[in-house]
Amino acid sequence: MARVLQRRGGPPYLVILLAFLFLVSTALAVLFYVRNDENGKNVLKEKDRSSELVKKDRKKAAVIDDLVLIMAGRALSPKAATKEADQMLELEYAKDYASLSSAIKGLNGKIVGLRSQIEQSKSTNSELRSEIKKKDETINNVRDGLMKQLADFRRELADAKNNYDLSLAANNARLDKADADFKAITRQKDRRINALAAELDGQAMKTQQLEARISQLLGIVRDVKGKTGDVGELLVRKPSGKIAKVFLDQEICYIGLGRKDRITAEMPFSVFSAQTGVPKDGKPKAKIVVVNVGVSTSECRIVESNRDDPIIEGDLIVNLVFSPTRTYNFVVEGEFDLYDVGRTDPLANRRVRALIESFGGKVADAITVSTDFVVMGNEPPRPPKPAEDAPPAVWRIYHDKMEAYNYYRQVKATAISLQIPVLNTNRFLAFSGHVPKKRLIE
Repeated sequence: MARVLQRRGGPPYLVILLAFLFLVSTALAVLFYVRNDENGKNVLKEKDRSSELVKKDRKKAAVIDDLVLIMAGRALSPKAATKEADQMLELEYAKDYASLSSAIKGLNGKIVGLRSQIEQSKSTNSELRSEIKKKDETINNVRDGLMKQLADFRRELADAKNNYDLSLAANNARLDKADADFKAITRQKDRRINALAAELDGQAMKTQQLEARISQLLGIVRDVKGKTGDVGELLVRKPSGKIAKVFLDQEICYIGLGRKDRITAEMPFSVFSAQTGVPKDGKPKAKIVVVNVGVSTSECRIVESNRDDPIIEGDLIVNLVFSPTRTYNFVVEGEFDLYDVGRTDPLANRRVRALIESFGGKVADAITVSTDFVVMGNEPPRPPKPAEDAPPAVWRIYHDKMEAYNYYRQVKATAISLQIPVLNTNRFLAFSGHVPKKRLIE
């Protein structure tokens, strides 16, 4: 085979190999150019693939290079060159190139493949450039829009800052004025407080003088009541009128009091014997209730009576609240068991007040020198003192109950000191003639 190659001569193959090397150099130059392009990543990938192919055929390419040198005359004689070529072609890695023509054919195939890859890389690069251009345009548009928004934002920010400065200045002015007004009002209030303090001192002195005068007058009242006897008790047992006529079979009677005496329907009276008078305990022989009011007499229904001591003409009638000439003043305090059931009714105090007012009396919340009667219910129990660590709600209830307990005892002590008649539940019902509705139903 070496002799055949020597006979044909070397120049045509050398040209082909030089052309091949030129093409390879051109391809490498293109790859180098693409590598430096901004979007040449895909071309670099193709170059890497070409490099891998070149590495795989590096040993085969070395054989071809040596053959080219031999053919070009590497300072060897034709005989020596032929012998060396035959030895190289017999190597293991040169079996694919048993002939130079097959080697050149293989190289031509590789060159065609590289050209195809280069053309494909150029097409891909062109597409990438086009896409990059579009993206650049999009980026420019977005940047222009952002710059415009930024300019608008800066302008709005400047306007807002200007408005804030104006508002801050206005608020500072208002605050200064408010501060000046507050100081002026404070000075005025201080002057008013000083004046009120001076007035309060004067009123306190007057109050002390009045309290001393009240104590003096109370002493006089106690002295007068002591000299005239138990005026209050006599007032409690004072008859209001008399029975004028009786119809026991019809359970009705008539009394000598009418419209001219300020009698009203449903007004009750207790009945007492004229011979024995009104006892101190107030226990009556009968109880009646006005049903019809005339000018000077009134018809009454007998609601309670004693068969052994029936009502007769001339018997005395009593309702300590009623008076044809004046209005009595009452104070009501405590809890009441109006129905004698062994327990107090939380609404009974209000009912007693309503009864007194319906009978023509007047109810006050506190005792004065003009108080005529004090109606006292059951004394509130003294509450036990809670533990020191008890909840606030428990202490609040304790203080409320203690206040009610102390006020009850204070009212009773004041009434006694002023010699005002004090009536418990039973005496009030007895001397007013009232029969609770529950008892009437029974």
